[in-house]
Amino acid sequence: MRLVIVTIAAVVFGLAQPPQREVAVTFDDLPIAGVLPRDIASSRTLTDQLLGAIAAHHVPVAGFVNESKLAGDGGAVDPDRVALLRRWLDAGLELGNHTYSHADFHTASLADFEADVINGEATTRRLLEERGRTLRFFRHPFLHTGRDLATRAGLSSHNLSQLLNEELRRTFFDYINSHRVEEVKRCLLDPAYERQTLLDIAMASGFSSKTAFNTADKRRTHPSASGRPTAGPCG
Repeated sequence: MRLVIVTIAAVVFGLAQPPQREVAVTFDDLPIAGVLPRDIASSRTLTDQLLGAIAAHHVPVAGFVNESKLAGDGGAVDPDRVALLRRWLDAGLELGNHTYSHADFHTASLADFEADVINGEATTRRLLEERGRTLRFFRHPFLHTGRDLATRAGLSSHNLSQLLNEELRRTFFDYINSHRVEEVKRCLLDPAYERQTLLDIAMASGFSSKTAFNTADKRRTHPSASGRPTAGPCG
């Protein structure tokens, strides 16, 4: 009997294991990665050391550029600093936009932040296009993506709520929860989540409780790739 209990426990805990996680390796504030000021010679040395280590370990990397750091003493773009970015691209790595001046979206106005984003891609985009590539990545400085949805959309909170109510005929929370439900459905079709319970997936998709998920998804019919029962409330 004890062996049976141990076996069942092992199966249950095994089923509760999360799916395999992946990690993205990135470097911010290029062309010169580091917190201390450097002359161009030491910057080349540091860049070559970084790229050598990345190549030796076959690590896919994306670097994010603040183009204000491309400016030389007179304020014009310094070709030697641009050449540091070319080294990253020559190594087969990705470059992305990190805004021009490392602007903080939690303190900058939407108009100022948008201008900083646009100014932050002129050289990076050109370098990528020279290689037949496109600028694909952007990272918010400090990972600050705006304090709320209204800020990100460039609307007042009142106007955002009015827009959702009039155009989508739903409240803000209904709108958000509909996307969470779709994420649950996507995970149910993904073999990586086949060992996860429906409740685990719902919580990972942003629902705060079993009740919140069931309320948002009363009429659901989930497809399942793993044969799990999907009808009825999440239990």
